[in-house]
Amino acid sequence: MGETTDFAWETATTLSSFRDQIQTLGPRDREVIVDQAIMLLRNYYVHLPTKIEIYKIDPIGRLNTLKATLSSLQNDWVFHEALSHIFAELHDLHTQYSLPVPFPTTAALLPFKVGAYADSGQTRYVVTDIQDSFVAPLDFKRGTEVLTWGGLPITDAVAAAAARTGGTSQEARLARGLASMTIRPLERQLPPEAPDLIITYRTEQGENSLTCPWRVVCVDLENRVPTLARFTNLDHEGELRRRASKKAYHQKVIQAEKTRAKTGEPQSPYPGPETLKTHLPSIFHARRIDGTQVGYIRIFSFAVPGDHRDIETVVGRFACEFVRLIEKLPQQGLIVDVRGNGGGIMPMAEGILQTLTAKRITPQPLELRVTPAVVGLSKTEPDLSDYVASLGQEGAGYSAALPMSKPEWCNNLGQKYRGPVVLIIDARCYSATDAFAAGFQDHAIGPILGTSRATGAGGANVWTLPDFPAEAGLVQPLPGGASLRVALRRTRRVGLRHGDLVEDVGVKADETHAVTRRDLLEGDVDLIAHAVSMLRSADRR
Repeated sequence: MGETTDFAWETATTLSSFRDQIQTLGPRDREVIVDQAIMLLRNYYVHLPTKIEIYKIDPIGRLNTLKATLSSLQNDWVFHEALSHIFAELHDLHTQYSLPVPFPTTAALLPFKVGAYADSGQTRYVVTDIQDSFVAPLDFKRGTEVLTWGGLPITDAVAAAAARTGGTSQEARLARGLASMTIRPLERQLPPEAPDLIITYRTEQGENSLTCPWRVVCVDLENRVPTLARFTNLDHEGELRRRASKKAYHQKVIQAEKTRAKTGEPQSPYPGPETLKTHLPSIFHARRIDGTQVGYIRIFSFAVPGDHRDIETVVGRFACEFVRLIEKLPQQGLIVDVRGNGGGIMPMAEGILQTLTAKRITPQPLELRVTPAVVGLSKTEPDLSDYVASLGQEGAGYSAALPMSKPEWCNNLGQKYRGPVVLIIDARCYSATDAFAAGFQDHAIGPILGTSRATGAGGANVWTLPDFPAEAGLVQPLPGGASLRVALRRTRRVGLRHGDLVEDVGVKADETHAVTRRDLLEGDVDLIAHAVSMLRSADRR
């Protein structure tokens, strides 16, 4: 199921065909997975004491109870559901159980997307996009209001989906739940039980119903390089969703990437004469705002595609392209939009802050929880060797806080844009994007406008099970291609918010914007207008 430039809904993999590929775990397999989950949380999970205190949970106790009842579980589905629920209670999208093959590289899709907007205090849900090759009824189109979902009122269906996400805040859970209702990465969520979904929607004549088939696509996070993984702060599920959306809805982006790879020339998959061509068409969308002297740049991800072995090359390539684009945009004002960006390589996110301010950038520091296993790990892993001295302090709960991004990476280019800048965020901004937003605010680069009150609040560096050295004696490979991820280092703020945690708090917006129907259907026109108005009152720097 490799990625192609052509996607046809009717010929894509059906849910029933996908189910035929699923392998069965044995009783011992399940026990190994639970044992390794207990081991990771107890020995390495940096947020464990905080999560227990905030949410009044006992994840290790829950895992031990699950282990004791493994023989009574009816099938793998019950096991996966139970284990995923325990991890969801952590409210930590970094620390997760990844289901066995073929789940981690796939996503289940419906042939349309749904967005939410506020209307006189009521939330309404409308169709925002329809897959090109799906033949929809004439009265089912962009802007159609959805009323029920699988027999439930749409608001109840969204609430149920939100409860499964594990997001930190209610806003984050609702945003992620709504997104998962039409594009569901199967890495940690089981596929829908029924092959089709029945919805009802509002028409000019009243109401109508539609039966929609689910399809499954491959969306592997390719070219995972262990040396780069140590610098990765990423919402894996969010990145899988982004790639699934690109495959089903944004074929022009895929084609632009392929053309760029062949010719070496920048490409523009987005329409409009004011749109700039870019060497990273799946990462950037840069354009002049019509009728203004304001530039706009959307950063979809801090996970640049490609097989890169050198962290400095990755950071440099990304920063150079960002600079090239913002220098071509109007210099009177700039909107930087990171909505839905699930993060990626943290030095990449922090490395471009310098281009927007004359201030010296202080990268976010990260700290480890002090346990015997973490002490042993820091003595064998070069990336953690600087922590060794502080881990030896008697009675210390956490190590010293040290930056992941080298200060020279964050200050080697200097300021490139001198006009006022505003940043747009939402509740699906996560991980490295939390760090970017935090750095933007902590260095007073400009105001932050949010379609939610704060970012998704994921402040950690994530390691997967294979990242831990086997010689430590604690780590075992998981059966069936299953995996586990854990937040190993937690981040803290700098500047005026020095020492504040990002996890469970996020970066709070200076102003909020209630998404409108026009935003959903007319290219964020009201949101952009709000951002432009904020720029007019801002100063050049």
